[in-house]
Formats: sequence, structure tokens, C-alpha cells
Amino acid sequence: MAEAVLDFAFLPRAKGLSARASFETLVRKNQGMIVRLALGMLRDRDAANDVAQETFFRAFRHYQSFRSEAAFSTWTYRIAVNLCLDAMRRSSGRVVQPLDHAEAEAAPALRDPEPGPEGRAIVRDLVRYADAALEELTANHRSILLLREVEGLTYAEIASILRIPRGTVMSRLHHARNNLQKAFRRVSRGRSFARR
Repeated sequence: MAEAVLDFAFLPRAKGLSARASFETLVRKNQGMIVRLALGMLRDRDAANDVAQETFFRAFRHYQSFRSEAAFSTWTYRIAVNLCLDAMRRSSGRVVQPLDHAEAEAAPALRDPEPGPEGRAIVRDLVRYADAALEELTANHRSILLLREVEGLTYAEIASILRIPRGTVMSRLHHARNNLQKAFRRVSRGRSFARR
């Protein structure tokens, strides 16, 4: 997935160029993770970029109050998750279009160096069914799966981001995985991915 290019024009001039430059470095380091999370939750490239932009705007606005009790990435994940949940509530009832083919194929776990026509068709179907299955999950299950499986965060990091106990992370993740499997089976029912 191509990393979004965020516009830093929104950053007000901080006291001294070094504060602005160091914040910009933090943003560049974390923006890919935030965009991936937002894209996974919202399933819309423009909305994901808007959430990423707003996440870092809010982070910059409140940067002076940031306490180093958690990592900067954990703090920005929390902001992004909240913004995504807000966006999902505002758009409830709106039909979300699946990601376009180019974005879906960019998923690193599904990339094949030189797949043949049959391999490309299988990957395309798998991505389409996985996308549809992910759509069926609740916002809580979708966010926890993305944080764990896509971003690779630990249970402790997820607990900190979502502000829930570690045991709840483990339980919610278990249920999210089960629900994703069931949804995948439903949307792909009757389809065969095996070579004929």
C-alpha cells in the first residue's frame, strides 16, 4: 500500500524550528501505520487520509501536553482509532465500496512475485472475500484485528491504545478472529480456491 503523503502546511510554527522538525520526523515515521489502520477501518482511501491528517493535527495541537507514559505511536493510534470510530458512526448506513483492485493487491501478505493468470484470479478473489468479511465485523473487532494482525502490536500496546484490560484484548481478538472466519466462509461459500 502506498504511503500517504501528508501536507505539513497545517503545522503552525512552533517555538523554534527544531520542535517543528522533530514533530515532523515523528509524523513521517508513524504516518504509514496510521493510514493503514484508518484504511482498514474505514475502507475508503480519502476518509483514511482525512483521518491521518486530523490525527497528526490533533497530536501537534496537544503535543506540549503529551506525557511520555506511552510511545508516540500508541498515542497517535488512540487518536486515530477514536477518529475512525467517529467517522464510522457518522457514516452508518452509508454503503462502503470495497477497496479498488490496485490497493487490494498492494497488501504485502498477498503479493506473489510472478503469479500466473490463475494465481492472480485466486488472489483477487481472496482479497475481495476478505474485504467483504472484514466489512461484516463490528468496529471494535475490526480495530483490534487491524492493530494486532496488520500492525503487529502486542496485547499490552493494544490495551493501552484502546484503554481496555489486556484480558479484554485477548478475548475480543479471539471473538474477532472467529467472526472473521465465519464471515469469510459466508461470503466465499461455494467458491473454490484450489487449482482445478
